Amino acid sequence: MKYFISIVFSIFLFNPISAQENYYWVGGQGNWSDLNSWRDENGLIPVEMPHPNINVIFNEESFLWENDTVFIDIVHPALKNMTWENLPFQVVLYGDDTTSQMWVYGSLSSHPNLIYSYPGKIMFQSEQVGNTIDPHGIQFRNDLHFDGAGGEWTLLDTIIMAYNYASQSFGSIFLENGSLIASEKVIICGGIFSENQNQRKLDIENSELRLFNSSGYCCLIDNENLELNADYSSVYIESNQSIFMIINGMTSAIGHIYLNGIGCSAGKSIHANFVTINGENCSLFGNNSINHVEINAGYIVRLEASGNISLPGMHHYGYARLSGNVHFMNSNVFDTLILGPSYNLTGSFFTFQTGSTQEIIDSLYVRGNQCETMTLQASSPYTGLATIKKDEGEHDVSCDFLMIQAVAAESENLNFYAGANSNYFPLEDPPPGWIFENDTNFYYGFGGATMEACLGDTVMLDATCFNGDPFTQYYWNGDTVPGDITYTVFESQIVNIRVVYAPDCWIDDYVIVEFDSCENYIEKNFSHERISVYPNPSAGPIAFNLDRLIGQVELSIYSPEGKCLYMERFLVNGTEQKKIISLQWLDKGIYFIRIENDDKSFYSKFVLK
Repeated sequence: MKYFISIVFSIFLFNPISAQENYYWVGGQGNWSDLNSWRDENGLIPVEMPHPNINVIFNEESFLWENDTVFIDIVHPALKNMTWENLPFQVVLYGDDTTSQMWVYGSLSSHPNLIYSYPGKIMFQSEQVGNTIDPHGIQFRNDLHFDGAGGEWTLLDTIIMAYNYASQSFGSIFLENGSLIASEKVIICGGIFSENQNQRKLDIENSELRLFNSSGYCCLIDNENLELNADYSSVYIESNQSIFMIINGMTSAIGHIYLNGIGCSAGKSIHANFVTINGENCSLFGNNSINHVEINAGYIVRLEASGNISLPGMHHYGYARLSGNVHFMNSNVFDTLILGPSYNLTGSFFTFQTGSTQEIIDSLYVRGNQCETMTLQASSPYTGLATIKKDEGEHDVSCDFLMIQAVAAESENLNFYAGANSNYFPLEDPPPGWIFENDTNFYYGFGGATMEACLGDTVMLDATCFNGDPFTQYYWNGDTVPGDITYTVFESQIVNIRVVYAPDCWIDDYVIVEFDSCENYIEKNFSHERISVYPNPSAGPIAFNLDRLIGQVELSIYSPEGKCLYMERFLVNGTEQKKIISLQWLDKGIYFIRIENDDKSFYSKFVLK
């Protein structure tokens, strides 16, 4: 019987009947496929089951007793509009096939006396506007799908997706085509998904979403070809390890996002007025534009945002990349802290509470660019200094394009280079701890430099040195389409680059790449005596002799094109026999090592295999 019914359904799916009819349920409880349970508008038993052009109606005359049950005994029931109205007592819509799909080609209106126990998905399919969904308090037990070019569905009441104990999850909403309008209602579900790139519209303006999927996505929306209206909306991520993700940007800002679950995260390209992080070990990742961030958790795994951001203090951040107008309200600890320019060229201002200390454990990166100087300032009134502190690490702190006011740098082991393009506020003493020069290993842009490489090798140009933000675009060799931040060169040439920070601000630069023998490169760039490196070739660690060296030694590793990849300073007393360093983080290829000791330089070439 199910096989015959599926064939009939397929015929109606591809050859719908134009005229709409009404079917009325009669006789109390019964099976959906039993034609004796239906009457047409003339009070006659219909000759065929409900199909995409049949409106099905359940009312006060449909049932005899309380708990009368409409049992869906087919895999794919189909209908136009479903209406439950004027029910005098509780009745049940039931089914036992969790793989079943009910196809609704119009609207759905429930009733408070309906006990909804249908376990299958509901597939809303339409190419018309004006469809409505009025749950009247029922809880859907499986996913809801919306599909149809030009179709439109408007909520008239709260949608609640019940928890499915068999699958241990909540039902979700899938918008595949058409428009879903929340109409200022509440949606409680596992998640909302719209990943394809059909023309779609999701309108959650002034609405509330509560999302409960755990250990996976609670929202995955591709904003390509999507009109997303989210102003004044509230989104609550309630479950642990849940991910809220929007890709390809947003124009309408979500009103407020709450990260309430432990280990939950949101990001990629979110635009929001407020984000509140209440759960421990949460993350806000990607290129996000946030007007205000509020943090009520002790440890934040990742925080990436641009906007008006307030860090309340006394927190530990695993990784933080911030730009815009950022306030550090008290002392904090960061494993990694990156302060960068803001994409909108209004300026990035980093304000630190007077007397506070921001301690960085692993990495600190603070650089503006020629289009946007970044300001580091203590909070007003300036009754004292704020401090950025970093003691650990193998490399000095290298910054550029900063304006510094009443913010000190502090370290027991490292130098803080503010950069040659940086400055401090006039009429003040230089802030303590900063060196207003460039680090010897720092360069801004390419500056028309010449890079040499060995014949047969390739050169990877890296535009990170232009200090761009996540929205910076890189145009190589006159391309009309922006490329990656890196560019590979295989032969001698002049490589031009335009770095566009914003539509009205860019920089043009170039670099000369020459391929020559490595020996010529060594003679041009290194001098004095050779040192022995062993083993050579090496699969990882290398060693070299120290018996000729006394005092401070600076050791540097260079790529074939002359880029410094590693630098270390240490003291020797003449008794050490060798120094061993591990280079397993480098790719296979040819490298150069240079050692400087007093006025002498030593060099050698080695191969990692």
